[in-house]
Amino acid sequence: MKKYFFIFILTLFLILSTSFLPSNLYAAKSIAVRIEEKVGLDEDATLQEKVDIIGQKLAAVCDRKDIVYTFKVLKPDKVNAFTLADGHIYIYRGLIDKFKSDDEIAAVLGHEIGHIVAGHHKKRRRTGIIANIFRIVAVGGADTIRDKININNAINELTLSYSREEEIEADEFSVTYLKRAGFNPEAAISMIEVLIKSELEGPIRPKRRWRTHPYLSDRIRAIRKEIQGSIDFVDYINVPTRGLER
Repeated sequence: MKKYFFIFILTLFLILSTSFLPSNLYAAKSIAVRIEEKVGLDEDATLQEKVDIIGQKLAAVCDRKDIVYTFKVLKPDKVNAFTLADGHIYIYRGLIDKFKSDDEIAAVLGHEIGHIVAGHHKKRRRTGIIANIFRIVAVGGADTIRDKININNAINELTLSYSREEEIEADEFSVTYLKRAGFNPEAAISMIEVLIKSELEGPIRPKRRWRTHPYLSDRIRAIRKEIQGSIDFVDYINVPTRGLER
């Protein structure tokens, strides 16, 4: 019991300490340098400038202006984008090449800004710590191996459900910022459709038990509701082009 009590107190201290830290900005800056050195920035200066201009328009209307946002294009042909806690936002050239408009680029950048505005990086750290507390206490007190496995699976599902909710929330922020900055909010839907097409064209992935992202069709429903205020029965139809993972 003393062992668990000590671990619990230490973990509780870590949770409280994250409440007083804006985010791990220094670590993020170091990661940004390593990303740009190892992965490499796209050499098209015109494209880099265009993406930064689009991003800055969104940053100017977002709900968190206490950090400096940078928007850069990475050269590999991956279909992806991501953000660091300090405002570094990256989009791969492979994703940009699949878009037909600047509005779709804006939809991706708005989504990544949404993660920062909502403080998802800090929340993920805190959620991970809390999950570990439950693992230590609950799994440690389980009587059988089956009970331990079931408890661990339940904690994993709960943790990942938060991650899926964060993706939906980031999409909602994206729609808001697209409207404010003068971009077409419908591009948030066509952006997801590009991801769906990319999934269909790519190799078949093995089935995974845990999903950190919501189904793309779920994201489309949430985006359409954010744009129109409602959705219809068509959004619930299970067609072959929907139900794919990001």
